[in-house]
Amino acid sequence: MVNPDRNPLKDLVEIDETEMPFRSRHDPEGRPKGGRSPVGKMFVVCAVELSSDGHPRRIRMKHIPDGASKTLHGFIGQAVEPGAHIITDGWLGYENPPANTHEAKVVTGKKAHEILHWVHRVFSNLKTRAKGVFHGLRKCHLQRYLDEFVFRWNRRRHMRSGFDTLLGIGVGLGPATYSDDPIRLSSHKARFCATPTCGATGLKGISLFPITVIYFICIDAFEWVRNATH
Repeated sequence: MVNPDRNPLKDLVEIDETEMPFRSRHDPEGRPKGGRSPVGKMFVVCAVELSSDGHPRRIRMKHIPDGASKTLHGFIGQAVEPGAHIITDGWLGYENPPANTHEAKVVTGKKAHEILHWVHRVFSNLKTRAKGVFHGLRKCHLQRYLDEFVFRWNRRRHMRSGFDTLLGIGVGLGPATYSDDPIRLSSHKARFCATPTCGATGLKGISLFPITVIYFICIDAFEWVRNATH
C-alpha cells in the first residue's frame, strides 16, 4: 500500500516518536515502563506535514529499532523534503538534521501533546485503532499496519480516490504470492507447513493483491450502505 512515486513531506513538519506495548514469550513479565528501553516495546516514528494555517495534511510512519540520531536522521531523509522546516521535542537524536532547518521544543512542565499537537493526535488514533480493531499488533507485521494507517489517513477526505490509487499501485507491482513474503512465511511455517503437500501447492499459489482488492471493495460497500441508511 505504499506508492513508490509518492512525494516527501514539505514546508512545515512535526516529528516525534512513540512506543507501543509488545511482549513475546521470551520477554520478562515485569518489563520496564517508560524510558527508552526496547524490552517489550515497539518504537514508531511519525512525521506530520502541516499547512500554512497549522492543519495536518499528509503523514509518514516507520517502525524503528531505537531513537538514535542515525535512525531518526535516516527517517527524516526518507520522509521529508530537503529544506523543509521540522519541529521536534528536545530529544538529542533530532539535532542537526543534514538537509533541514530544525526547531526543538523542549517539553518542560507541559504534556507532549500540548507541544506537538498533531503528531500526538496521529499516535492516539493509531493506538486506538490497534487496540480496538486488531486487539494489538504483532511486531513482525508492524510496518504493514503502519503503511495501511498512513494510506487511510492521507486519503481520509478522498475515500473513493484511495481505491483507485490502490488499484494503480497493484497494477504497477509484479505478482506476489504468500511464499514470497519471508516474514509472513517464517512466522506461520509451523502452522501451515505441517502437511507434506503444503508449500508445493495451496498457499504458494495464492496472490495477495486480489485479496487486498476484495477487502477494500467490502469496506467501500459497507461505507456506502452505512451512509445510505443515515
